[in-house]
Amino acid sequence: MGDNRGYSLNKAGIRYVREMMQSDNMYVKEAPEAQIRHYLGINEILIRLIEAGVQREDIVWLSTAEATDYLSRLLEAHGEKIDRRRLIRPDARAVINRTAFWIEFDNSTERTRKLERKFYEYVHALTLVQNKDPVVWVAANRNRKEYLANQWEAVKKVNYEDRVDIPEMCFFVEGEELSFLESRSGLVTS
Repeated sequence: MGDNRGYSLNKAGIRYVREMMQSDNMYVKEAPEAQIRHYLGINEILIRLIEAGVQREDIVWLSTAEATDYLSRLLEAHGEKIDRRRLIRPDARAVINRTAFWIEFDNSTERTRKLERKFYEYVHALTLVQNKDPVVWVAANRNRKEYLANQWEAVKKVNYEDRVDIPEMCFFVEGEELSFLESRSGLVTS
């Protein structure tokens, strides 16, 4: 979907920016090639919203670090002790017209066990703080979307069959999430 080109800095570029900003203590590292597509996929979700006509002032977008900090603060406010190494790191958090969503972009690289752990971590963290915001999973293709949805159903059946307090997990192919986000947030775009 769309143009998947992007730019990232290599080591020489990072060194140049550090010199330009006169800062040696910036923690910046070269992005692994496999991760670049992931970064682009996350950003493309936001771009699709804006290109569809959602007004910029109707969107609050939190990066991975910001979304993780937000979740961490929610847990602390509920008196939970946090081990940040074990805390789920959402790819993003979108608040559209005051309706919030957790965002996960799946680049078809994670295997079953890691996905199961992510599902469990979302359920664990969000139920502790009684957060009902849906987790929107955006996959690179239809087969992966169906795989993710099937894995979630299996995890639910084994671990959460009788629970009604677990978060809603919604699965889409890139671009399909747009109508869901717009309709859930009450926005009608062009």
